[in-house]
Amino acid sequence: NETPTFVHETGFCTQNLALSPCTYMTEFETQCTLCSSSCHVTHDSDAIALLLKDLKVQTHNLKKVQEAINFETSKGMQEWYRTHYRNTCMLKNLIEVLSDDTIEEGSMVRFLTRSNSMRITNLDTKTVEERKLALPNAEHALQAAIEANKDKSKDEATNNFLGFLGSL
Repeated sequence: NETPTFVHETGFCTQNLALSPCTYMTEFETQCTLCSSSCHVTHDSDAIALLLKDLKVQTHNLKKVQEAINFETSKGMQEWYRTHYRNTCMLKNLIEVLSDDTIEEGSMVRFLTRSNSMRITNLDTKTVEERKLALPNAEHALQAAIEANKDKSKDEATNNFLGFLGSL
C-alpha cells in the first residue's frame, strides 16, 4: 500500500522523504540495497547485473582488508570486516532471491534487516512470503580470515628469508 518516492538503480524507495529524510548509509556501490525502505523487483536483469558487480566489489573490499598488515591486531578493521561480511552475505542472498525461477516475475522483495529476513510479495495474488536468511557466522568468518592471513604471512616471511639466504 506504500507509494514509491523515487526509483534508484536497483529498485525503488517507499520512505516518505518529505516527512523524514533518508539517513541510510552504506559502503556498497548500490547505496539503497539493504535499506528496509528499499524494494526490489524479481527478475529485473539490469538490477541483478548491477548487484552482481557490487557483490564483486564488496568481496574484493573484504579481501583487501583481510590482507592488510595490521588486520590481525586492529579491532576497528575486524569490526568492519564482521559487519561488511554480514552485509555482503545479505547482498548475495538478495541476488539469489531476485534470480530465483520459483518466484513469480515482478514480485517485490524487501529486506527486514533486524530480523534477518526478506519479504517477497506477489503483486498478482497479494500474498506475502517471509524468508529467513541463513547467514554464515561472521565471527567464524573473521577467525578464518585471521588464520588465513597468519598462514600467508608465515609463508611470505619464510620465502623472504629463504630468498635472502639464497642471495648470499
